[in-house]
Amino acid sequence: MRVVNSAYGVSTGLLALMMAGSTYAYFTSPDMLTAFQHLGFPSFFRQQLDVFKILGVVALLAPVPARVKEWA
Repeated sequence: MRVVNSAYGVSTGLLALMMAGSTYAYFTSPDMLTAFQHLGFPSFFRQQLDVFKILGVVALLAPVPARVKEWA
């Protein structure tokens, strides 16, 4: 059981780290801005995705009910 809990913690941490890294790229990378423009999305959509990704990272790492983590 200890191995399963450790694997869950490591995988959750890696997922949260990847989500936080992509959020940083959305905010700072001009390539992401041009990619969103190329796909036809407005600039505010990229910012909304950033906010929801940050909320998802918080939901994954905070002690919240399992239903909230499932939706994150």
